[in-house]
Amino acid sequence: MVNDYNKLPEILKECLGFFNDDTSKEIALQASITALSGLFPSYSSIYDGHRVHCNLYSFIIGHAGCGKSAMKIGEYLVVKVQEHRVKKSTSVDADIKGSKNINKMYIVPGDASSAGLMRTLQANPEGLLLCETEGDTISNNLAKEYGDHSTILRCAAHHETVKRLRSTDNEYFEVQEPKLSILTSGTPGQVKRLTKSIEDGLFSRFMYYMIQNEPSWRDPYNKTSHSMKELLQDKAEVVFDYYKHVNQAKYTFRLESNHKSIINNTGKDWFEDAKQYGPHAIAIATRMGLNLHRITMLLSLLYHLEDGLADKEVVCYDDALSAALEICNTLFNNALKLICDSGGIEISVLSDNLSQFYSALNEEYTIPSDRNAAARKLGFCEKTGRNIHKKLVEKGLVKPTGTAKRWRKVKTAPT
Repeated sequence: MVNDYNKLPEILKECLGFFNDDTSKEIALQASITALSGLFPSYSSIYDGHRVHCNLYSFIIGHAGCGKSAMKIGEYLVVKVQEHRVKKSTSVDADIKGSKNINKMYIVPGDASSAGLMRTLQANPEGLLLCETEGDTISNNLAKEYGDHSTILRCAAHHETVKRLRSTDNEYFEVQEPKLSILTSGTPGQVKRLTKSIEDGLFSRFMYYMIQNEPSWRDPYNKTSHSMKELLQDKAEVVFDYYKHVNQAKYTFRLESNHKSIINNTGKDWFEDAKQYGPHAIAIATRMGLNLHRITMLLSLLYHLEDGLADKEVVCYDDALSAALEICNTLFNNALKLICDSGGIEISVLSDNLSQFYSALNEEYTIPSDRNAAARKLGFCEKTGRNIHKKLVEKGLVKPTGTAKRWRKVKTAPT
């Protein structure tokens, strides 16, 4: 995801040093930036005419036993902030053993109703991190009460006011400028249950890290004599110091003209790539641009703090933008793959794609291996390759040879 970890701020590089394999490092990086993204409510910038903060939504996708536990680093890094917020809560219910009536927090559990989440957002205008290792816990609990939890999450992603009116008790509830980050994980099926459908709009607001490696046995003793949480205590203290320091004043973020050009050109490339996957993929390209801005903003702030600069205006760091670009390129491609893997998604196929795909096929070829190879050569996922090949079949440009799985071209390329 990031080819050179030296592009990252020191605190993130040190955190990734606790992990031995690349997949764990990448999961830890995605979890860390997401957990940190909600810590700095006084730090903002202007994007597309709106004031935005660093808040990110991340979903780490993988099957059971594939190493998703590395995402716990995110929660460990912000534990001091959580402890600080909880101490500020107004009351404790002593009637129920082990139960606390807490209204101040940073980490909110996935086991929260939609009404509970709204009240907690209102009580914490500084922002929240909804952190849950099982995506189903979030979707199941937010859906228990009447109302659409997707609306809350979609509005919060852009700091838009969330409103709710209930006729039973004539209750009107409003959360202005909510600041919410989400860090969760699960299987591809759990993505569908949380985001409902690709048409919902919540789907394109998440970033997706997909664990690609084959599951294998991991040596559980190839560690130090301390837990990850214990090893990260000093890093959690540094994060808490950053949290207190930044939120004492208003900080702003500034991009130079060359940085803006890089982001705009990247966004244009994403937009063109997304067109062939249909209108829902275009939303992914658009919102990945905002995520790119936010990640660059966060990494630049960490560099700014590490350099000990007193200026309240944070200027974009070249390495911050470079690292953010690599991260977002990976996440953009992952989101497109999820669209391909989702059933019932119509892929729009342009005539030039037909021509390119036709040219990439041999005069005789095998299904599915050669078809998939042609798709990869052109930068398409396998499902897109199947859709394009289907169009070629419909136009009579390719036919089976009569030998199992063997096909051949029969006409000149389409125009």
